[in-house]
Amino acid sequence: MKNCKLKIIGTNNSTKHLDGKILSGDCGFLIKTGFLKELVLDDQKFIFDVKSIELIDFDVFLKGFISDENKNVGRVVMKYLPKID
Repeated sequence: MKNCKLKIIGTNNSTKHLDGKILSGDCGFLIKTGFLKELVLDDQKFIFDVKSIELIDFDVFLKGFISDENKNVGRVVMKYLPKID
């Protein structure tokens, strides 16, 4: 799988420290709810539970819950960052 980048653009209080951060992971997203995805920020791993995927103009937004290795959970909205060659 190709590696892709996702920028966190929306948070709640428990994920505010992630606002603006860019996470990476493989690009294999299925368009369905309840899809779990492992993402990485620096050396820290996160699990992202995809609740919705929105296509607006040429942008892709993913909404859902994210949890870290310490089982802290919160809501986020992420924007897919296309690879520019």
